[in-house]
Amino acid sequence: MRNATIYTVDRARSLASAIAIRDGRIAFVGSEKGVEAYIGPKTNIKDLDGKLVLPGFFQRVKVRGSAGKINLFSGKSIEDYCLSVSRYIRENPQQQVIVGEGWNMQAFSGEPPHKGILDQINDLIPIILFSSDGNNIWTNSEGLAAAGIDSDTENPRGGVIEKNEHGLATGWLHGRGAKDLLQRLIPENSSSNYRDDLLRIQRLATRNGITTLYEAALHSVDEISWKNYKDQLSTIGAMDIRLRTSWPVSADFTDKEFLLLQQRIGQIRSDDFSVDSVSFIGWAAEIAETQNVKDRAASQDYSQGAVADLARRANHFNLPLQIVVSGKEFTASALEALESLKPLGSDSILRNVIINASFDRVDLQRLAQANTVLFIQPETMFAHNMALFRVSQEDELKVQKKYFPLGFSLLSADLSANHAMVNPLEVIKQGLVYKIPVSEMIAAFTINAAYAGGLEKETGSLEAGKWADFIVLDRNMFGLEESEQRGLKVLETFYKGQLVFDINNEYEN
Repeated sequence: MRNATIYTVDRARSLASAIAIRDGRIAFVGSEKGVEAYIGPKTNIKDLDGKLVLPGFFQRVKVRGSAGKINLFSGKSIEDYCLSVSRYIRENPQQQVIVGEGWNMQAFSGEPPHKGILDQINDLIPIILFSSDGNNIWTNSEGLAAAGIDSDTENPRGGVIEKNEHGLATGWLHGRGAKDLLQRLIPENSSSNYRDDLLRIQRLATRNGITTLYEAALHSVDEISWKNYKDQLSTIGAMDIRLRTSWPVSADFTDKEFLLLQQRIGQIRSDDFSVDSVSFIGWAAEIAETQNVKDRAASQDYSQGAVADLARRANHFNLPLQIVVSGKEFTASALEALESLKPLGSDSILRNVIINASFDRVDLQRLAQANTVLFIQPETMFAHNMALFRVSQEDELKVQKKYFPLGFSLLSADLSANHAMVNPLEVIKQGLVYKIPVSEMIAAFTINAAYAGGLEKETGSLEAGKWADFIVLDRNMFGLEESEQRGLKVLETFYKGQLVFDINNEYEN
């Protein structure tokens, strides 16, 4: 590929104009003159006319149940969204709650989302539609009623219920607190087919420029579920994305169970799919709400010492531990537990993870010494106005005042979220509101996220030897004002050198 603007996200954050790909990997990235040595009589040459090329994005997702949602990502207007919802209801008359995701606020050029539009489609069952950035909800009158929202309902903590001049809810809500009001209406889809969910997530990912997904955790790992996973995955074959998932474990998961887990992991591993970590969710939000921190810490199965021992056993079997937390207290407990482990060494790619981390201030040196990385909800970071990332250890760790040094990632990490995927471009654009350099926002969804999963030697930046995972955008987002970022689109997505999404014909390899 020539005549491009390639932001490599390498250590020097260098720019290039040409890239050569051989057997799915990057053979060369650099100048127009330099790439000529890689051009032969059978070389396929593409002129990008100066378009911006970035490494493929990373994101965290909830795979299970995603096939039962309406895909609104490709819609361009309110009419498109309404047609998709109407079609889905017509084709799925048994559904008691309609859930969709992917609508864009830009489609509402005049008035904001309103319940009346959806009421015209159906006002007898709840319709709950999540925006592409995952922060906004559009629902109908029945959705509001089922959630118990009326004129007397106050804004929940961390959320807003939009109301008109008469104090009536309009059907537009935003913020995590508001999302929680609607998410509780969405039933768990216990009969969900993992293969169908995975294929749908794959399609959504490539359209959003995502080439690597971290699944929060497999939903169920009993004997029957395990056989279902194995059978369904065996029929997928080569994928258009890379997916790394996690196996949920309790704090008392034994060495014998880890040995069995290793055998099972080997049976379903492929080039594109693997279980590469274990997850402890005992300190997650939905569980933390039922017990306070002191009660939880006193429980043998959930004590800091028990979690530290779990991490030690997991690491012994070469599996990182992901600790899903809720709030600052559990975040601090997770870091202290991981700090108690024997250092793995700076060259180790095995890194334990704290998910949904929340800090007043972050000590980067502690994270580095504990071989620990953080997944932090974007809304949490923006609420702190980025102050917690400007830390005192910058000179010592040579991060040179970066907003997101290695060890931080902005990936969506909410296990309880019912929307399956948040578009990284939407979060990157949101970061511009807080005056965060676009280069740092891009790094958070590429090389930093690769580092978090131990994949930085394989992908996450555009460098010779790495997989050719990259995307082409319709405009160069560097230097654009916030208002000019609107409508920014992924034109093409490449995974391992293969075109897996083309906006012109939505070609899927």
